[in-house]
Amino acid sequence: MKKLFTMMCAGLLTVSLSAQMEQGTFAINLNSGLGFQSTTITDMEGIGGVSYSDIYDKQSTSTLNLDLTNFSALLSSVSFGYFVSDNLLAGIAVGYGSFGDNTELANNGGTTKNSASSFSIGPGIRYYIEVGDMYLFPQLYYTIGSSNVISETSSGNTTTTTEFKSSSGLLGIGFGSSFMLGDYIALEPMIAYLLLSETDKDMGVDSNGNTTDLVTKSNIFSFGINVSLFLEN
Repeated sequence: MKKLFTMMCAGLLTVSLSAQMEQGTFAINLNSGLGFQSTTITDMEGIGGVSYSDIYDKQSTSTLNLDLTNFSALLSSVSFGYFVSDNLLAGIAVGYGSFGDNTELANNGGTTKNSASSFSIGPGIRYYIEVGDMYLFPQLYYTIGSSNVISETSSGNTTTTTEFKSSSGLLGIGFGSSFMLGDYIALEPMIAYLLLSETDKDMGVDSNGNTTDLVTKSNIFSFGINVSLFLEN
C-alpha cells in the first residue's frame, strides 16, 4: 500500500478555465504515473518494544518514472469531483489494484499461487484561484485503504495458505495548476506533501515477544502530472 495514490502541481501554459470552474461542472482526475516520489519512514511500532530511533537513523526510498509509453496507472487511482460553487471543487478519490501469479515447482511438482488486491477511498477539496490568465489551486484530501495478499503452496496432498492484511490512512496537502489541451482536457503538474500511516496485521512483536500489529508512519514528497476531464452539466 506504499503507493501514492495522489500528487499536486505547478502550471506550464494555461487557457482561460472560467467555463470549466463554474458551479455544476463535473471533473474526473486520472493519475498518469509520471513523476517523482520520495518516502521517508519516521516511526515504527511493533518492533520488539524498542523505539524506532534506537535502531534506525533514517530509512528512505525514491522513485522516478519518465516512461512516456506506459500509462497503465491511469485507472489505478481516479478522482470524481463536482463544483459545489464557482471555483470550489469537492470530490472523492477511488483506487484499486490487483496482482496474481502461478509458479510450478520443478523439484517436487508442486505449485505456488500468489494474489494481491488493494483498495482506497477518501474525500478531497480543491479551490481554484485566478492569477492573471491562469488558475492555481491548493488541495487537501484524506484516504483510507486496505490490502490483502494470499499465498498458496501445494505439494502432493498438502496445501498451505498464508494471508497478510494491511490498512492505511493518508493525509495529503498540495498545490497545482491546470494546462488546458482543449475545452475539456487539462494536464495538471502537481506537488504534494503526504502523511502516511500503515498497519500490517499481526506482522510485529511487542516487548514480550507476542505477536502484534506492525505500524509504520512515513512522510512522502511527490511531484507528478495528472490528467483532468471537465464535463459541463
